[in-house]
Amino acid sequence: MNRITDYRLANIVAINGQRAVTDMRNGRRSTGVFVRIQVSFQIAVAVVTAIRNRGSLLALVENIGINENGEDRILYNGRIAGFVGRVNEVVDPASAVRLTSTAVGTTQLDETVFIPFGPAWQISPTETAYVEKDSRVSLQTFVTWTPTVANMVDIGGATVTIGVPTITVWQAGDDERHKRPLFVPYYREQSLVISGTGLQPPVYVKTVRWVRAMALMQDTNVGEQSDIITNIVLRGDTRDFISPPGGTLTDLARLRESRQLSRATADPGYLYLNFCDGGRLSNALSPVNDANVRFEFTAQPSAAVGATSSSIRIAVLEIERVPGLTADRLSFAA
Repeated sequence: MNRITDYRLANIVAINGQRAVTDMRNGRRSTGVFVRIQVSFQIAVAVVTAIRNRGSLLALVENIGINENGEDRILYNGRIAGFVGRVNEVVDPASAVRLTSTAVGTTQLDETVFIPFGPAWQISPTETAYVEKDSRVSLQTFVTWTPTVANMVDIGGATVTIGVPTITVWQAGDDERHKRPLFVPYYREQSLVISGTGLQPPVYVKTVRWVRAMALMQDTNVGEQSDIITNIVLRGDTRDFISPPGGTLTDLARLRESRQLSRATADPGYLYLNFCDGGRLSNALSPVNDANVRFEFTAQPSAAVGATSSSIRIAVLEIERVPGLTADRLSFAA
C-alpha cells in the first residue's frame, strides 16, 4: 500500500538573479515537487506592444530544480520545466493565470511547476521515485528568479512593474524508504543553436542512464516560438525512434496525444517524447541497447519580430540505478 503524504515546505524567498532555495524533507521516498509562483504584473502609462512567452510568469524563472549535497540532480529552464510538468499531470491544461492583455492594468499571475519523479500513468507511483543517497545531507528545491520585463512583453511606451513573488513549495512522498524504487530520476537540459536554414548537425543524447522521455522547446531572444523546427528524425545505432523521412513537430505532437495525457494544441512549439508508453519502464531508452541516440533536425532561424538568436532546448528525463538506493533487480530485461 502506498501512503503518499503532501509536505508543505518553507516558502522560497526570491533573490533577483540568484538561486534561492528551500530545504526538502529528508529520508522520504518522494514522488514529486510542486512549486507555485504568484506575482503581480502592472502595466502603466501606455499599452505594451506585444506579449511574449504566451504571458507565462515562468519566463521569469531562469532555472528550477533539485540540488542534493551540492549536485544539481534536476535542472531546467522554467518554461520547459512547466511544460514537462503539464504533460505529466492528470489535469490538462493545469490551472494558471497568465498575462493575456496588453492594456494598462494589473494582473495577478499564478502558475505551478510540477517536477515529476515518475509519470502520472506509471503502473506503481513509486517505480521511479526520488531517494537521496544519504538522508543526512542537504536536499533542496531551488528557483532562480530573473524578473526581466523583456521576457514577458515588448514594452513599447509603457511602464511595467513586477512585484515580489510568493513561491510556495510542496513535496509529495512517503516514509517507506526501505521499499527501494527501481530507478531514481536525473533530469537535465541541452541545446542546439540554429544559425542557418536546412539540415542541422546531429544532436547526440549521450548518457550512461536510461531515458524515459525527452521534451523539445523552440526558443529565441524574444521568447518561445513555433517556426524553428521544420522536420525531426530521431535515430540510434540499432533502431530508429522517429524514422526517416521524419515529420513535423505538429504532426508528432498530434500522434502522441494517443500515448499521453496532454493535448498537442495546449503548448504550440513544444513536443514531449514519452518512451515509456503506458508507464512501461521496460520501454525506456537503454544505455546498453540504444547507442548514439541522436536528433536530426531540419530547422531555420525564427522569423519572429525582433528575433536575433534561435535555439532548440532539449530536456532529457533520465532515470538511473544506484546501488543501495534502488531495488537489487529489475522485473524486466533492460
